[in-house]
Amino acid sequence: MKRTIILGVILILLLPSLSFSTISESNKLITTVDDVGSLSGYVTDSSMNPIEGAYINITCGGLFLQGISYSTGRYYIGNVPIVDCYWNVSVYKNGYDLFWIEMSIDENTTYDFILITEGKTWYVDDDGTSEYTSIQDAIINASTGDTIFVYEGMYNESKIDINITINLIGESRDTTIINVNNDIDGIYIRAHNVNVSGFLIKNANRAGINLDSNTSDNVNISNNIFTENAHGIHPYYQHKNLIISNNIFINNSNGFTTVGCINAKIHNNEFIENNWGMSIFLSSYCDIYLNNITTSKKFGIRLYGISRFNTIHHNNFIDNEMNAYFVQLSMINKWDNNYWNKPRNQPVLIFGSIGLLFPSWINVDWHPAYKPYDI
Repeated sequence: MKRTIILGVILILLLPSLSFSTISESNKLITTVDDVGSLSGYVTDSSMNPIEGAYINITCGGLFLQGISYSTGRYYIGNVPIVDCYWNVSVYKNGYDLFWIEMSIDENTTYDFILITEGKTWYVDDDGTSEYTSIQDAIINASTGDTIFVYEGMYNESKIDINITINLIGESRDTTIINVNNDIDGIYIRAHNVNVSGFLIKNANRAGINLDSNTSDNVNISNNIFTENAHGIHPYYQHKNLIISNNIFINNSNGFTTVGCINAKIHNNEFIENNWGMSIFLSSYCDIYLNNITTSKKFGIRLYGISRFNTIHHNNFIDNEMNAYFVQLSMINKWDNNYWNKPRNQPVLIFGSIGLLFPSWINVDWHPAYKPYDI
């Protein structure tokens, strides 16, 4: 009874300040279109040589602006409306691969783009009818900017080391299988601007895809299946601008575990029957949206280790043992428009702990969805 009374007093004292614990000015995207910002920076190749004449296009809804890089590689786009959506930013020049990213643009936003020379396509097939039967052998012989296309089949490989910027594409995520056979990692990425899609990766003792610290920004992992791994995807420490989209995480210990990520976008994924759907550790400014997070055996999503200024919105939380929680000073995040297991007309409380007592803090989804999203 005493614990219940104390907890009730704590919640009453916190209620007047809930808006401050859930929304921070630094991660608020909605402003009026009367405000304008700018985007500037440099366009270079992978050797940091300036690229002149690259076009930088930015679009959001019906808005479109364009800039061009000068002989120094510098570009500047001014009078950018500050709006309530992310801008699609693409950079292109003949002879280079198209670069694309989503970002918010505020006052004096800076971003440097690295363009990769258009490369060769290498082919891998386990039946011996292509240039290579091993994914790793193809990577060893590839150059920066190349694409490696892997035909469907069973590839018993582990610790596939990606140390250059490439596109690694499987023919079908249902039938192009990387069986790690209980080794440590399936794929280990230690290069920037890598794309991986179209694989089923299973039986990794650590991670289906692991990302090395500080050396793998702007990585796009999409349209894969991860099953029976300790972690489906595990970016470990100091990664920027990751895109994790349209993947299926099923029956892993941890679906997606991130450590020290900044500005990751995690969207349109399926998390099914994992122990933990998502674990967000020491990460900030991540945008987590339009994910189906279902039947987690422990938690749908957990934030811990001072994870702040993240936005969790428009997700489905269905039939998880516990949908969401946060600990260790991870209480300054925004929750909005999520579906919480059943129709809701009132705000939903997300319980957390900033000390030994659980719960000792709450966040609030002020606008929960009445029905699940069609994702």
